[in-house]
Amino acid sequence: MGELTLVAAFMIGLLGSTHCIGMCGGIVGALTMGLPEATRQSSLKLLPYLLTYNAGRLFSYSLAGLIIGLLSSSMSGFLQLGRFPVGGIIGGLFMAALGIYIAGILLIAFGAMILSKALGGGHMGTGHMDGGMHQQMISK
Repeated sequence: MGELTLVAAFMIGLLGSTHCIGMCGGIVGALTMGLPEATRQSSLKLLPYLLTYNAGRLFSYSLAGLIIGLLSSSMSGFLQLGRFPVGGIIGGLFMAALGIYIAGILLIAFGAMILSKALGGGHMGTGHMDGGMHQQMISK
């Protein structure tokens, strides 16, 4: 079990590093370009700025993790009926709904239904297409 946890932690760290490259790297680059040229050229003069930035970043992430951890541990029994986790199920349904919304699945389904009705057909436009084919066959 411990090996699986280490592999999961490694993968989270590896995948999270792309966030650091994209966001943190860009912020540090922008802040560094705002420094005088003489400071940017000397690693020794640049070191206090980089250490301060990274210490602040680590502190803020640690503080955010502490706050979320405290909130989640105090809310663990929220909306629970006996051993049935109602709050967890509601949260899971919201996550699934968010995924469906982001993927645009409902927009595609509703768009097809609206288009079908606008064309005067049945379900998903098949009635209009069939009617058109039957109409052509009858007129010949």
